Amino acid sequence: MTHPSKKVFSRSLFFLLFVWFDLIFFGCASTSVQNSKLSESDTQVLLEEELSCLNWQQLAPGINWTKVHNFRIPVIFHIVKINLDTPGLTLNLYPGSKAFKPSWTDPQNNTVRGIKGITFAEKTNSVVTVNTTPYERNSILKRKPSGINFSEGIQYAPARSRYSALAFYSDSNNHLRAKIIYSQSEKLEPETKAVSGAFFTILKNGEIQPFKTDIFDSRTAAAVNEDGSVLWLLVAEGEHKNKSRGLSYPECAFIFKTLGAREALEFDGGSSTSFFINNHNALSYASLLHNSSWLGFSINSN
Repeated sequence: MTHPSKKVFSRSLFFLLFVWFDLIFFGCASTSVQNSKLSESDTQVLLEEELSCLNWQQLAPGINWTKVHNFRIPVIFHIVKINLDTPGLTLNLYPGSKAFKPSWTDPQNNTVRGIKGITFAEKTNSVVTVNTTPYERNSILKRKPSGINFSEGIQYAPARSRYSALAFYSDSNNHLRAKIIYSQSEKLEPETKAVSGAFFTILKNGEIQPFKTDIFDSRTAAAVNEDGSVLWLLVAEGEHKNKSRGLSYPECAFIFKTLGAREALEFDGGSSTSFFINNHNALSYASLLHNSSWLGFSINSN
């Protein structure tokens, strides 16, 4: 029979070890906040603390990634920071990339063949890959993007005025730049190279945009700095709520604003949310959907 004092000692030791492990490995924050029913201000404090000590890893020249896992909220999200001035940086899009058969797209009927993120990543050799435009299912394989898809002079899907978009263009020095288009009905400038349709603008001129409800879910989002030379991608996991509840639109905007972004928008989220690094799924769960639209970046060493 185990002596009662030994049981108490064992429990105390286990608790101390658990607390130590939590402080060392579960993020850089140590603020004591309850896991459940966090207030907006409590959550913001935890996010601020996480964002103050990000551990960036270089995936390729000009492309850096970090992952945040806060067990108190709880939430897991990934951030990619891309310097668009990086020599050899190549923008890859689907639809639009020459790596895919023309028969996979049908601009006249505004439909495309849905493909997996891993297929896009492998064919374009993208260092990072995310999903973009929301879509409707026409059949098992066919998808109809719910918003503009434009690349190299071809428009694969029509604009939807109530939604935003991420546009890429060449500046006066022929440098790649990115900007947020508040409404897809805006006239595209002649120097526009590509446009990926999205949902709503969440950060406008540095101001977080209000939304009627705060829904926590998986998210794919993008943001740019003032001159469009830096692009951030944010991917939040939210398919297993007990492990990560996902993020709300205002929380995504808050993260981007803290990072130094000027404008930001939301792409398709929920189960469509996908994120790949060097041809490997970077989420903690499987990413198997055949989405309509993808965005990636590769480095051309030539």
